Amino acid sequence: HGRSAREVGIAYCQGTPLRTEIEERDATLLGDATVKAVRALTERFGKNKPRGKIQAHVVKAIK
Repeated sequence: HGRSAREVGIAYCQGTPLRTEIEERDATLLGDATVKAVRALTERFGKNKPRGKIQAHVVKAIK
């Protein structure tokens, strides 16, 4: 849980493997992606204390 939608958006875009995905496409877009994530989270959950869980499935394929 984050203290704000802003905190959650920053953590998600800049503190998870999503950061690498964004930077591999275009490193200059990290800030814009973060702003858009914060905006979307704020619209959905309001400014204060969004609640929820983050999950990931990591898959490794070996040929």
